[in-house]
Amino acid sequence: MILVTTGSTMPFDSLVAAIDEAVNRAEITEKVICQIGNGGYQPQHCEHFRFQESIDPLIDEASLVITHGGTGTVTDLIKREKRFIAVANPMGADNHQVEFLAKLATISNFIWTDEPTSVVALLKKSEKIKPSGLLTPSLFDDLKTYISA
Repeated sequence: MILVTTGSTMPFDSLVAAIDEAVNRAEITEKVICQIGNGGYQPQHCEHFRFQESIDPLIDEASLVITHGGTGTVTDLIKREKRFIAVANPMGADNHQVEFLAKLATISNFIWTDEPTSVVALLKKSEKIKPSGLLTPSLFDDLKTYISA
């Protein structure tokens, strides 16, 4: 199962639509569940929900997580050593998700993009990525402290 998560603060309709269309075209054949949050786009070809108390069981079950570039979700996936593709949401203030993902990718092993329509092309590449925690483990705590400040 592939889990797509958009987070709870900003809609990310372009990501959900890109995945939904890929499922419709059979470019993705695995079961897909989308957490769409406050988004306006409701997938027609994937299971979806807006919010639930915890998505941890879905993350555990997923073979791949396709996520927005939010710090909380991304750092959680790295800590879990879960295979994922992060997609920077352009609705974020000052394009901070692009900066965050670009820097973080230098110290951890994951794939990211700032273009939702490129996710399907990255699926094959993601199969070859071995999930890992941070290459500098103590940096995780420093990063968490910095983000919380």
